[in-house]
Amino acid sequence: MRATVCAIVAVIGLVAHPALAQPHRTAAPFWKTVQATCDATAACVSAMSSCDNGCNATNDGCLAHCASDADCVSTDYCSSAGGGTCTARHGNGTSCTTEDCQMSPCNYCSSGNCVATGQCCQQTTCVPDACSDSGNSTPSQQTVSNCNTGTCSGMTTSCGTYLCDPASKLCRSACAADTDCLTGNYCDNTGHCVAETLKKGDTCDDTVCKVAGCRQCQTDNACGIPPGKCP
Repeated sequence: MRATVCAIVAVIGLVAHPALAQPHRTAAPFWKTVQATCDATAACVSAMSSCDNGCNATNDGCLAHCASDADCVSTDYCSSAGGGTCTARHGNGTSCTTEDCQMSPCNYCSSGNCVATGQCCQQTTCVPDACSDSGNSTPSQQTVSNCNTGTCSGMTTSCGTYLCDPASKLCRSACAADTDCLTGNYCDNTGHCVAETLKKGDTCDDTVCKVAGCRQCQTDNACGIPPGKCP
């Protein structure tokens, strides 16, 4: 780029002063002027490709740090690393839950889209996570969206023995009571939903329960009191 600028300056000068194209002692001052002009104008003319953080305000050198994305080439953003460093934007599928912008918002994602899944994505929006309880003994299902491939897509999976968590809109992974578990299961003393395996007449006690009176006996029954038998 610098060489190109110098060549342009020289050509303009030669057009204006054809005689200077011939070897002559008067040409020396001309070429000194060309060199001086080249040094002044081309010092940072290629800064956006050769400088890490762009040109300074006078265009005669590189910035030590970037202040915003405007100081960087179009494929970079101004990261807060090192007090402001032009860094390559992130591709689709990359987590964008924590963006290290020197000045927020910044173009952290190359697509310009940080969607609800917390990922850079080609689409401007992505379907949010969802969970639905089917009722009775039919397992609940959750749909989790992702942009791992660069395009938003949803994957539906079973919650197994657990019901949905209304707060996270996802399947529960632990229980506090039987009401967190699918019918036919109870919340055991470790906080997990497990199947009711005890049959009528089997010995039972509440030590296996997270909360006393859990439905540890088949058909959603609690242990009989007394004599400690499943009804």
